[in-house]
Amino acid sequence: MNNSLLKTMLRYVLYVVTIPVILLGSFELFINHPEVQLAFWVPGIVLIAYSVIRDDFYARNFKLLKGK
Repeated sequence: MNNSLLKTMLRYVLYVVTIPVILLGSFELFINHPEVQLAFWVPGIVLIAYSVIRDDFYARNFKLLKGK
């Protein structure tokens, strides 16, 4: 297999695993530890993860459109 293909597959596998873990962990903390005031923590973590994934996804699609 192509090394680039393996990197891409690994990245998407990590995304598929990381996103549900972040969401489930956030819900678990919110339900069991309301004193933590996750209103500040959860949105920040989710926004950072979303922006990294979104930037990577659109950068890859832009490269594919340019033909590189």
